[in-house]
Amino acid sequence: MDQTTGAALTYSLMLKNLVWGLVVGSALVAGVGCGGSSGDDDDASGGSSNGNPEAVAQCNDFKQVYCTAIVDCLVESQRIDTSARDANVDACVGAAKDLDCARAAAVSSNYDACITAIATPDCTVVNAAFDAKDASGLVPEVCYGVILLYP
Repeated sequence: MDQTTGAALTYSLMLKNLVWGLVVGSALVAGVGCGGSSGDDDDASGGSSNGNPEAVAQCNDFKQVYCTAIVDCLVESQRIDTSARDANVDACVGAAKDLDCARAAAVSSNYDACITAIATPDCTVVNAAFDAKDASGLVPEVCYGVILLYP
């Protein structure tokens, strides 16, 4: 199997679990900092981009840190070739499009602890999740609910 393609497909599965772990329950914060919308701040994809700029940046940073750490574990274990590292990080971040950072309203007080936790994953756990195609244990509990989205 092509290491780049196989990994990209696996990230899609892994990130679907990642997104649910982060977003479930966040609709409860719909009113946090919401000043309404005039309807003229649509993004290029036709969606609404009403997010808080700082939270949007933190959400994007979260995806980048998570994906880089996961890919680095897979490179270290030789499941992905070193030459395919950057392409796999990009594929992972791209697969995380379900976590719509343009809608980020805020981050929880656990954000810094979450970033620390995802930046240094247990590569044994990552490799086992990759082999099983099950990412349910890859997102630390400290990260649950850390990205708060506008509806």
